[in-house]
Amino acid sequence: GDAAPLSLRRVLVWLHEPRQRLEFMASGLDHATRVRGGEALNVLHAMSKHGDPFVRDAVKPLLDAASAPYFGQIEQWVRQGIVPQNSTAYGNVLGNRASFSGAKGIHGQHLGEFLVLKLRTPRDHPHEDWTEGFTMDHTAQTKVIDNSLAKDVFIVGNTVHFLRIYCDESV
Repeated sequence: GDAAPLSLRRVLVWLHEPRQRLEFMASGLDHATRVRGGEALNVLHAMSKHGDPFVRDAVKPLLDAASAPYFGQIEQWVRQGIVPQNSTAYGNVLGNRASFSGAKGIHGQHLGEFLVLKLRTPRDHPHEDWTEGFTMDHTAQTKVIDNSLAKDVFIVGNTVHFLRIYCDESV
């Protein structure tokens, strides 16, 4: 038969579903750009579980690219005991957005981008550095890392940091 003539209504119907998908992605990505670290990864991860294959396929490369620096920081913490510079609770960090009150009344600001927060610089006594030098920042924890794994990551990195700072490198 005869094909129905192209009308504005028909074009709107054809474009409705793709437009909804794009609006969903735009709103999710807009939200992800307003949060940092683990929170942004959580937004992208939730979007990657969407039922629409178009949305999943579009978000996957974004999630992979955004995850690389975060997990690179975890690797640096676990292997070298080094916390990224923007994860400190003292000093004036550019772009501060969250308040933190640490051990022994130490107050500071942090960016909320990494799982571990450095509370202060090392002191003379190793025990104080071990117990008060770092804390976990659960606001920066991704849903991919559960609390048990986060605790293990924290302890391993703190141990490596302690060994690197206070023990002979030949050990």
